[in-house]
Amino acid sequence: MKRDFDALDRRELFRVLGAGLAARQASAQHHQPGSASPLDTASYQPRFFSPRQYQTVDRLCELIIPADDMGPGAHQAGVPFYIDTVLHYTAADQPSWLQGLADVERAAAARFGRVFLECTATEQDQLIAIMATNEGKPETDLEKFFVRLKALTIEAYCFSEPARRDYFGYRGDTILAEFPGCTHPEHQR
Repeated sequence: MKRDFDALDRRELFRVLGAGLAARQASAQHHQPGSASPLDTASYQPRFFSPRQYQTVDRLCELIIPADDMGPGAHQAGVPFYIDTVLHYTAADQPSWLQGLADVERAAAARFGRVFLECTATEQDQLIAIMATNEGKPETDLEKFFVRLKALTIEAYCFSEPARRDYFGYRGDTILAEFPGCTHPEHQR
């Protein structure tokens, strides 16, 4: 039976992605418990975005979740890869994302006379601030795009291995040779 992958809904996509991540993790545990090979996002070729759009999404995501002393940023966590993958399989969302990126470019050109990626870090911060102005009740298309961008950036970040381990401190996914149970005296019978 042939499946139409463009018609996958988000729940189905998450099941597919989750199964793939779980299989990769389980496979890695059989060879080296507790370690999975990291996803190679450096050589990734976007499947939905153009290379330039992908770079713009990468920079926007990093502005939303920058790397700091508490953990990795969106770039290191592979957030653009996740967003590109989700959008590759969700055709209904694709036009609004392309329009949103075009709106970002128009705003950069109108305000600074150049494309977003050629703006200085300060100018890019200013554009993000403009986009987030009415985050609670977005009015313009640019503000509405920011809400979608931020939500998917946070979702992708929380699903990422680097964020779970380095930022959230997750230490699971290890094989225990034995499980001694609770050792608190008040719980012993």
